Amino acid sequence: MAVVGKNYAVLERGLAAHKQLPDVDGVGVRSRPAAAAKPAPRAAPVALEVRNRIAQTTDYFLAHGVSDPAAAHQQAIIALGKAVKHQALVMGFSDTFAVIAVVLVLAALAVLLTRKAKGVAGGAH
Repeated sequence: MAVVGKNYAVLERGLAAHKQLPDVDGVGVRSRPAAAAKPAPRAAPVALEVRNRIAQTTDYFLAHGVSDPAAAHQQAIIALGKAVKHQALVMGFSDTFAVIAVVLVLAALAVLLTRKAKGVAGGAH
């Protein structure tokens, strides 16, 4: 969930920066002025890990019957996506059970802190 929010924030910043750029030749094409051009950022360590994982999985598929490198690469990306989806599902269930545990503890504390009624008139039927 945090990744989605982070990606959404990056997308919003990119769109905001895009809106601030002037139109070129009035055709709606926007370009960044040369003075504002930034050098390309270095690849993050996570990006390198993803590339390595895709390369290893591609090699695995090539070694196990897929003859087309492009198809093997596509299957590697699909396999990585499935693994990420599975891990996100597990993390989501983990978070849900953590919230349930906190609510249960708070409910138990609320029960322990309640006072017993004094001098109740009449008994239960």
